[in-house]
Amino acid sequence: MFCKKNIPPAYSLIEQGKRAIIVKDDWKDNLLTVGITDPDFFLKQSFPEKENYFGRGALKVVALSVESDERMVIRHFQRGGMIHKLIPDLYFGTSRPLKELWVGYRAKEKGVPTADIIAACHTKVFWKFHQGDLITREIKDGKDLATYLKEIGQPLTREKVLEKRRVIIEVGKLVRSMHEAGIFHGDLNLKNIILQTTDPQNTKGYLIDFDKSFIRSHLRETLRIRNLLRLNRSTEKFKKQGLPITRTDTFRFLLAYFQNSPDFKARFKEFNLQYKRHMLFHRFGEKLSKLFC
Repeated sequence: MFCKKNIPPAYSLIEQGKRAIIVKDDWKDNLLTVGITDPDFFLKQSFPEKENYFGRGALKVVALSVESDERMVIRHFQRGGMIHKLIPDLYFGTSRPLKELWVGYRAKEKGVPTADIIAACHTKVFWKFHQGDLITREIKDGKDLATYLKEIGQPLTREKVLEKRRVIIEVGKLVRSMHEAGIFHGDLNLKNIILQTTDPQNTKGYLIDFDKSFIRSHLRETLRIRNLLRLNRSTEKFKKQGLPITRTDTFRFLLAYFQNSPDFKARFKEFNLQYKRHMLFHRFGEKLSKLFC
């Protein structure tokens, strides 16, 4: 199904009939022990509800062993939008899990903080149609940015305001580092930014879920802005749900992202204009899609 040259360094290929599993060498023995090659491993695992994360579907959390506190997160590839009702998890052509594995590998190689991908599973259904699963190492004590903002609480104390500001600046630098590495994120939103806030004075940020993402030697400005507009749309969505996000927070994020460049005010003004056009187009698309539902 795959040849060795298609697989990132330090990963091995396990083939079983229609299933190809690409496993990180350091984790191979542990994954074999928990039964990753069992035919029903990705389908019949049972997990307590409180141990699940949620994206488009439940992201399952599995302990590697009773003795270890290491855990892994399993994500089954699922489509979004209207097409989800017709073909929720079927893909055609290039292997989605292998493609995301490569983007994640390159991101790590370029120093972009992200979850460690320890396995990718490609299951052939028929012809060039396939399903996919991705297994990542859990980011300990991590929470997505939307959850962090939800839990920060109201009213905001001075300490919480200062903490939120530090986090927003960190996120701005994080997204900038991704773009400087030439990576365009296919779905940049608050749920795909993970924070480790164990130490409020030293918050660490990670970017996850590189499905539909790609890498260029240099990411042009239009693609960078497109990512930022998508992130801002996600911010506005959660803001309507009561998250304590202000216009000043957006300004502070962009200031950190653009590294306080001399022409920042002009770039900020242009960004606002583009966002307004972006939202008009997006709302038109939503209304159009409802006509065909």
